Amino acid sequence: MSYSDNCWQSEKFREFSDGLLALIRSGNISEIPAQIDAFISGTHDTICQDLLSTVKLVLQGDHAGIVAKYDDLREHIPAQQSHLMPAIYNIIWFDSQLALPRHDNPVNRICHQNFRNNIKALEQVNPQLAGKIRKVRAFEQYRIIQHWTGLHFFDTSKICLLTMAESIKEKLAKKVAERTAFAIDGICSGQEMIYYLKNQYKGLHGMARANYLLEEELSKVRSFLELCDCSHFIRNEELIIFAGDNAEQEMKDTLLTYRYPVPMVRLEQGNKLDKICSEVLEYFDQNNLNATIKDYYQSEGFKQRLRQIAAGEIQPRILISTCRWTSFLKYCAADFDRAFCKLNCQTYYLIENSDTQTLSSQLHEQIIDQMKPDVVFMVSHARTSLPYLPELLPVICFMQDKCGPLLTTDNLGEKIGPLDLFICMLNDFQNYLKAKGVKAGQTCVMPVPADPEMFYPLDPEQKCPAQYQGDIAFVKHGSSGPEEQYQQFKRDYINNYFSGGNLEFLTGVFDQLMSFSLADTDRCIYEPQMQQFCLQFLHGDTPEKARNFLASLVTTFYLYVYSAIWRFRFLEALAQSNYQLALFGNNWEQNSKLARFARGPVGRGQELNCVYNQSKINLSINHATSMHQRLVECSLAGGFIMVAGHDRSFDGSFAPDYYTPETELVLFNSVSELLDKTRYYLDHDQQRCDIAQRMRLRSLNNYSTESIAGNILNQFRNILKESGSI
Repeated sequence: MSYSDNCWQSEKFREFSDGLLALIRSGNISEIPAQIDAFISGTHDTICQDLLSTVKLVLQGDHAGIVAKYDDLREHIPAQQSHLMPAIYNIIWFDSQLALPRHDNPVNRICHQNFRNNIKALEQVNPQLAGKIRKVRAFEQYRIIQHWTGLHFFDTSKICLLTMAESIKEKLAKKVAERTAFAIDGICSGQEMIYYLKNQYKGLHGMARANYLLEEELSKVRSFLELCDCSHFIRNEELIIFAGDNAEQEMKDTLLTYRYPVPMVRLEQGNKLDKICSEVLEYFDQNNLNATIKDYYQSEGFKQRLRQIAAGEIQPRILISTCRWTSFLKYCAADFDRAFCKLNCQTYYLIENSDTQTLSSQLHEQIIDQMKPDVVFMVSHARTSLPYLPELLPVICFMQDKCGPLLTTDNLGEKIGPLDLFICMLNDFQNYLKAKGVKAGQTCVMPVPADPEMFYPLDPEQKCPAQYQGDIAFVKHGSSGPEEQYQQFKRDYINNYFSGGNLEFLTGVFDQLMSFSLADTDRCIYEPQMQQFCLQFLHGDTPEKARNFLASLVTTFYLYVYSAIWRFRFLEALAQSNYQLALFGNNWEQNSKLARFARGPVGRGQELNCVYNQSKINLSINHATSMHQRLVECSLAGGFIMVAGHDRSFDGSFAPDYYTPETELVLFNSVSELLDKTRYYLDHDQQRCDIAQRMRLRSLNNYSTESIAGNILNQFRNILKESGSI
């Protein structure tokens, strides 16, 4: 037998082991070696042999040898099967670890390293607490020992291993997959928080759950920081520790910043957490600013400000509200923040500072009350995302995607204010809004701009790191491949929500849509065509709600699956032609056909500017539009870019309307044309540079962030002038 055999789980082995334990407890240890030798002679199971050898080591007093033997056994015995282990072997292992001096115990080195990592992370986010914890010793009553499932506390007073109760695990398991904030009063066994951290919620683009630990005894916190390496969670505020005499007040103060969610999943030994949360929620209710804010935005003073803005006498105060979970949203919003400031607008840039924060309605109301903005500016979100905004406070949405309530709200016209404005990146978005009831006068189309202070030509003498240099560069996050993307889409949007006939129907529809999408490798398929393709599967009497739901699924497929299909066919053609690609972004290493070209993520700003400058050819490949922010960024940097073209009737925003083809812009409409133009422009440096220079001048004059921000303010003034409400 070998380590893979399970003789150690047999009833015969258990009975023999229980007999050995009885002999030890009765003091008849002289018979044990001969009995072990006899049993071993009848089995070739190495786990049985190793376990029995530890009994001999007990008789020899070799605790270090026992600990070393169990370290090896842990690699071969699955943790989930450890409950089948006869009691004698757990007793031997635990007793030996406790008997070893701390400096001789391998666990001590692990604990020391855990503490170093954790305290270093804590010093970054809460140096005051880190300093207090450094000054105390670990909780003397608890020793940390190795167990089949990892490190555990051993309570030397109660003589027991501290584990998480199954009833508690069952309770936590129901919530652990959610983003609902979690809190625990006291370190308990330590395993409860470890379980939650190991099963940390990871949502869209890194959205995470806040986990709070409330523990007054600093020595116990130190012990917990030795028990596990949770430095990543501490550093990213996914584990927030409140400790010491003032722990309860500090937790309350943190929740009262309005940025951290009140924990709705709580484990406590008394009622501290309930008391804290109740007081915080009561404070929210008592300090509701709705009435005060409403009075201001209905006042003559606010109307007078809008009249002054409309006349160009003053610039508006702008609250820019965005989120950190899509790079495009946060960077675009930050670009506009700088641009509005250059135009002498007073701005407030509101964004989460960590992946666990939540911009609550109370936080928005607090800032609105303090700042009294004249308008709220958001990227790809509108009033429907913040339904608690005052009705008369205008909202400007720079729409770059159909997402959130903009996608799910059937009649947007009923949900927006008379002074709200939509700036659409694509003509398709403008038509989409009109179809949802938004008045034509409240929409317009503008390109996504870029900041010339962020993207600019580098001095020829300035050298960028080699990883940013290459012949052909493409910047966007990758994935494992179209088929894998499709399977993920089905898991996330179909399999997890439907069963029976509905599951079978939707799976059939999207399997056929996937085949339709892959059928023509050179022709782009657009969302209206996909919608029409899927409608054929519905009966004439299908309810409108079901039709709308299917339409939203098709939109999601188009965004997340078909976009990958369209990109990969061009990139794979370049790869097969042996061109030296440089693919920047996350997850390219997961793609078997393109992994060798992965260069890793690139930071927006200096790093991305280097890519644009140092690549002979930059690519823009978008499934829905030829005009994209990438064109403006790259051209401002002085880089040369080739763009995947589209049929004008389907193109979300037609790039030739912004740049003159061949003079300022190079388009390709098929794989063969991409390969031909790649070959040509790699061989003709001067033509490449001339086109890039002309394109840069166009972008500087028309598509800088400051220029577009000025156009947005002009559109806003026009709406104010035409409104009869001010």
